[in-house]
Amino acid sequence: MTFPRGLLQPAAGYRFSLDALLLAAFARPRGRVGLDLGAGCGVVGLGVLVRAPHVRMLAVEQDAELCACAAANAARLGAAQRLHVLRADVRRLPLAPESVDFVLGNPPYRCPGTGKVSPQPMRRAARFESGATLADFLRAAS
Repeated sequence: MTFPRGLLQPAAGYRFSLDALLLAAFARPRGRVGLDLGAGCGVVGLGVLVRAPHVRMLAVEQDAELCACAAANAARLGAAQRLHVLRADVRRLPLAPESVDFVLGNPPYRCPGTGKVSPQPMRRAARFESGATLADFLRAAS
């Protein structure tokens, strides 16, 4: 998979890394509509769209700046009609059960009090279970 360069992302906030690209590369979308939980700037969902032209994605992100980046990145890639960005908290997801065919997510994976904590709030929220936990992401996915 060749992923485009130059995606918009906050200069001082959370910046996507290899784990998001690997998730996008190894995901096997089933069906026509996917859900990307904790979408950030849209990397995982857009990676799926690059590989699967028949798929549409719903990208859920709670941070307004990251939502704007995801929407802008979809437009840059000509995928604005296939990637819908929804600003929402995964703990209060406004979706009907079984409304999507597959779910992807790259949730915060560190427990509070472990590892180096970033002084930058967006980076901290992306890495640590300070808000939504892994269990919250799993509940939203199910």
